[in-house]
Amino acid sequence: MKNKIVLALILVLAALGSINLIRGLTILGFSQQPTDLFLRWRENVYVSKGINPYDLSEELFQIKQGKPQSEVSGQIDPLLSATWVGSGYPPWAFLWSSIFIPPISWEISRIVFTLFSLFALAHLAIFVWRQTAGINPNLRLLVLVGISSISSIGTTLGNGQWGLILASLLIVCINSLNSNKRWIAGLSFGLTALKPTCIFAFIGVFLKKDNFGALCLAGGATLSAGILVAAYVESDIVSMLSQMMRQTSRWEDASYSLPDLLSSFGAPRGIALASCLVFGVASGAFFLSISNNIVYQLAVGATISRLLSYHQLYDNMLLLFLLLAIAVLSIKRPHVLYTAMSLLLWMSLALPGRITEIALVQNIQLLIWFSSLSVVIVGYHSIESFSKSKHLSFNSA
Repeated sequence: MKNKIVLALILVLAALGSINLIRGLTILGFSQQPTDLFLRWRENVYVSKGINPYDLSEELFQIKQGKPQSEVSGQIDPLLSATWVGSGYPPWAFLWSSIFIPPISWEISRIVFTLFSLFALAHLAIFVWRQTAGINPNLRLLVLVGISSISSIGTTLGNGQWGLILASLLIVCINSLNSNKRWIAGLSFGLTALKPTCIFAFIGVFLKKDNFGALCLAGGATLSAGILVAAYVESDIVSMLSQMMRQTSRWEDASYSLPDLLSSFGAPRGIALASCLVFGVASGAFFLSISNNIVYQLAVGATISRLLSYHQLYDNMLLLFLLLAIAVLSIKRPHVLYTAMSLLLWMSLALPGRITEIALVQNIQLLIWFSSLSVVIVGYHSIESFSKSKHLSFNSA
């Protein structure tokens, strides 16, 4: 009877995941303009022409405020256009993102990004499958299809966002650190810096003495990329970062995370974000040191980054690592708390995007995510303590 229930759940979740995947790929591959992908492609095209995208956004904002046009308006391609809200991505991201979204024809660039995303999705599936080795095959498949069915995978694909690619790079990064391949870890972490708000808490794992060189490599590569981009558009990295910060401060987006909660209680937006970022790096350094288990490290780093910076629905995709961590706990160390939290967490991540636009639902999601993170930290800490006392490995348990 139990096996029949598990098989029925597998079929339902596989169908749900397939619907999300097909929907996301359809929008990504065939809609007129997948929103974020087109914006990133347009920025890369402007940069390839030696034009600073921040200058164009600032020009359009000033015109919106009633000021006259300047010579910068002449740089705006009438076919590509531009937007006054600004990029929100740092200067180095224009170079790193060109690997995945090359500044060539829109059609070919779209295909390239789609292929990278599908490769990343396959990499994630293989990773989940390997990390659940040794458990009942039906439960192993249930974990895989359960993670694959979260709604933000389809949303990430449909928007042409970075979630899948970042998740794949983070797996390479942490796995390389744990395998003492620190130069690979440094370079892959540098690439993830194309969207710093998704990965900043992982800086904590690099603060160990043995890993600091990899962090220097990542920082050096990132800084060099930013300087090269700035020089190519005849600017400097400090000015471009200042433009980015000024333009993002004007945003009124649908983000929901701890900085948003602090701002709702009257904290200045900039101070709320800066405080959360510092706390995120510090808490990452502390909690990531508890265990070298790659699932644990990915879950904690990704969740802290999601909760303590500005994010929208598609960035919830990185919480798949948290779902994997708590699912593994519930199977390898059965307990009603782990099982209940796995179910609650999956439900919070499987909700359709429109439902998560409701403020009450967002607050409930945040509560579930904070609670799940706490359970994972305590659960893995207790397991590590027990394993050390018995000279065992949780991975082989």
